[in-house]
Amino acid sequence: MSKTFRSCMLAGLSALTALCLLGALSGPWTVEAQAPPPPKTVKKTPTPTPRAPKGGGGGGGGGGTAPAARATLLIDADMACTVSIDGEGSYKVPAQRPTKIEVAPGEHLLKAVSDDGKRMLDDVVVKAGAGGNTVVKLDLTNAVQQNDPELDRQAAKVFVALTDLRVLSEFIGSLWKRSFFFHDRGITEAFHTAKVALVNETTTLAKHSTRSPQRQRVLEELQRLSTEGQKYVDLITQAVTAAQSANSSIGEPTNQFGQAQAIATSLKLSAEALATAKGSADFVAALPPDARSRIGLANDKQDLAIGIDYAYSVPNLIAVIDKGTPADGMGLKPGDRIVSVDGRDADVWAFKQALRGAAGRKLQLVIEREGKQQKKEVRG
Repeated sequence: MSKTFRSCMLAGLSALTALCLLGALSGPWTVEAQAPPPPKTVKKTPTPTPRAPKGGGGGGGGGGTAPAARATLLIDADMACTVSIDGEGSYKVPAQRPTKIEVAPGEHLLKAVSDDGKRMLDDVVVKAGAGGNTVVKLDLTNAVQQNDPELDRQAAKVFVALTDLRVLSEFIGSLWKRSFFFHDRGITEAFHTAKVALVNETTTLAKHSTRSPQRQRVLEELQRLSTEGQKYVDLITQAVTAAQSANSSIGEPTNQFGQAQAIATSLKLSAEALATAKGSADFVAALPPDARSRIGLANDKQDLAIGIDYAYSVPNLIAVIDKGTPADGMGLKPGDRIVSVDGRDADVWAFKQALRGAAGRKLQLVIEREGKQQKKEVRG
């Protein structure tokens, strides 16, 4: 091989090597075809579904929803009342006249209140069947009574009878140290009259009932205090009778008197029961105009405050005279009984009303003191 040929071969190999290295560095020589762009997506607007006309009408094409099944309650009440169902609606139901009320099928909760507001049936569960009448009988006559004005008014009467005993307790306390006071038969008669009034009013109260826990507490306390009040009167009567027999209040009569007075101090409602009573307009309205102070309220404007107190069960007996008051200045004393004012029969309330209307003029007052009548001239 000639020298010139070898040189040419080496030069060719060098060039080929250089081309291979260049290819390795610059990547493959193959040119890839560019992918075509993705097709554009076109959003389609949904075609609205036709709705059936309101009211269940089916004109035109038949695809409406069938109306929901209904049930009927046939309410038969023994008293005129108002019925609510599931806490909604208000339906007037006459007495003894079945009344139809449409409801959905299934269980429902009924409440019925008599038209006079005194009786209520609560939480009456009724199951109404679809497509027919379900008869519901409401026995309101035997239902528990609602809170009613009569209940609160009667509670006020018992309250007054109880507080009368506290007034008489103050009265007997002012007399106990007097010599031979116990020979006045009018004292035990006054206590006996007060006890009879308390028993009668409590008996009437026991005929009432209530669903209110607060009022129930008032009723229970009044009934308990009534029993204690009757014990108090019995002990006072025993003490006075013992003093009459011994012709002295010293010893056993005074011991019995002390036991009785201890009971008298407890004859009062709890703060909670008192607040419930004060919150009832019917209770307050039933109190005598000059007895509202006994529950912590101002007396009625009709009253004339002259420093005198009395038991409403014994309305002509002056039980308490406050020192330094107009009544004290008139010379009146505990134990005096009002007989007449200006020739007309009167009691303590009538006497105060006469003073209120006298407008400064003089009144002729007749009282009974220790069994004898006395005339007094007092100025209004």
